[in-house]
Amino acid sequence: MPKSTHGVRPAVRPRTDWVAVLDVIHSTTDDAVWAKTLVEAATTIFEASDGVGLVAFSHDPECRHGQAVMSCASWPGGETLLREQRFLPTELGPEGFRAFFYPSTMVTTHAEVEPGLGAETKEAVHRWRMRTGIGDSLGVVVHPEPGLAFVICSMSSDKVAVSKNDRRVLSQFGLHIENALRFRRRPGLTRGFLDARGRVELDATAEASRARLTAGARRLDSARRSRRDDPAGALDLWHALVDGRYSLVPCGGPSARRYAVIENAPSSRKMRALSAREVDVLSIAARGLPSKVVAYGLGIATTAVSTALRDASAKLGLTTRLDLLRIAALLSGDPRAHASPAGLTDAEQAILDLLEQGLSNAEIARHRSRSVRTIANQVASLLRKTASPTRRALIAGVRSTA
Repeated sequence: MPKSTHGVRPAVRPRTDWVAVLDVIHSTTDDAVWAKTLVEAATTIFEASDGVGLVAFSHDPECRHGQAVMSCASWPGGETLLREQRFLPTELGPEGFRAFFYPSTMVTTHAEVEPGLGAETKEAVHRWRMRTGIGDSLGVVVHPEPGLAFVICSMSSDKVAVSKNDRRVLSQFGLHIENALRFRRRPGLTRGFLDARGRVELDATAEASRARLTAGARRLDSARRSRRDDPAGALDLWHALVDGRYSLVPCGGPSARRYAVIENAPSSRKMRALSAREVDVLSIAARGLPSKVVAYGLGIATTAVSTALRDASAKLGLTTRLDLLRIAALLSGDPRAHASPAGLTDAEQAILDLLEQGLSNAEIARHRSRSVRTIANQVASLLRKTASPTRRALIAGVRSTA
């Protein structure tokens, strides 16, 4: 089995044909066929897997009531399990549902999420494991619109280790799924069509972006039709998400060279002082994604992401990026804004409050009269318990309403 440069078994197959996978994501068949085809394609992505499944839940803002609107599985007993859980898994409760369907990062595993759960939810997860025989799961979780959570996951009998590169690649994969779902569920967001030859049919709202969208379609067409020596390179070439406000979605199947121009999802509550670009950047960054993936998701330069975050901070009178992302998660109405980590000690809770103020480890150590090493260990424990890979993800996704 191949190893990653970080010494862990990679979760993603290094020679995945991303052109073929992305053609599947953006196909326009009916939902049942699309889900089945996507699951089949996903089995070519995950390196070590006992099966792949997907499910989409429509739910209320408090994550107390909801119903599955799409499901498909390709592991023994998977379809039966998904049928049993066509309504919100009542065993998990709102806390468990938010933890698994609104994690602090788009790509995560059950093993990363579970330390932050309360005792009752952990017991419910244990019962689920005993019933299914699943030891761990690697999931890509997206939210194409408020009140809809979609996850595609690889099931495993063993614990899954995910490298930094795996997370980046799967986050890009997830952004395409999110865009495709928004297009499927909200065809009214389409602002026109264009092709790789430059023929354009756009409405007035998208006309100003004609040049960039046409150039994006040509790059997209080139990426779809070229299999490099390294098939994974196609994912980086595939700039289907362009110009911030709009995205390009292939329509008509793999042989078609026509693309729909769809309007990107706005924040559910506009931050009036901010520009459209700043709102777009914040709405993705607040989900704990690094700047490079935010830039990919909007088809803009990484420097433009940094500029938007800096300008938004100045407009809102905030001094740290952590404060900015915390406010963004709250204003966007994300259910993660109402989640509180369980099982924290009094010391960890106090440190979490100081982290939210933007303090460094050294500043917290001085404030609490402790050594920097002690504070570093307690911060590491916080990240582990909340399944947060970074401080930014911890603040933006888990404790944005402290």
